[in-house]
Parts: sequence; C-alpha cells; structure tokens
Amino acid sequence: MSLDKYHSFVKSDLFGGVGEVKIWNLLAGRNMPPFSAALWCELEANGTVGRHRQQQDPEIIICVSGEGEATIGKHTHKMGKGTFLYVPFGVSLSLQNDSDQPLCYLIIKAKK
Repeated sequence: MSLDKYHSFVKSDLFGGVGEVKIWNLLAGRNMPPFSAALWCELEANGTVGRHRQQQDPEIIICVSGEGEATIGKHTHKMGKGTFLYVPFGVSLSLQNDSDQPLCYLIIKAKK
C-alpha cells in the first residue's frame, strides 16, 4: 500500500508511552459515516503506546506487520500479521512493540 498521498504526522511518547508513532490519516478529512477515523500507524522498534481509554468511538485494530502486544482492559493479546482486535468504547488500550522492526497496524473507528 502506498501511503504517499496521505498526510502523516509523528507522535512522541503517545499517552505516556515510549518512542515515536508515525500516523497516516487515511480518511484525510473526508466524511465517510459511520467511520470516524482510519489510521495507518507505525510504532517504532521497542516502542510503546501508553494506557489510554477510548473516549469517543469503539475501534478495531488490524496488525499489518511486526510483533507486539495489545492490552485491552485487563486482557493482553499477542499481535502479529493478521491479528484483529476489538476495543470497545470506554475500555483502556496500551500497545507494545516487542521487536527491532516497526509494528504496523491499522485503526478503524466507527460511531457507536
């Protein structure tokens, strides 16, 4: 997938995590109900996204490449290519990249 046509930005130490996450906004301002976000993300090697609560919409996470862990609420899930995870509205999420390669994943949010 070519991400060249999409706007990207970098977040450092996201939600109290460690390292950088590069994010591409795939909706790029387009209105596509019921979806509120479609984000391609790359968490740097050995990086983390800190624990945070889903405050707007439920989301699904699809791992595209890399290896890591996602903690959703009280449950930890291994992440690898093809992993599909659901994060309900109001539930907490944290991510950890367990490798020396970027952890690439897609986040899709939809209005509840």
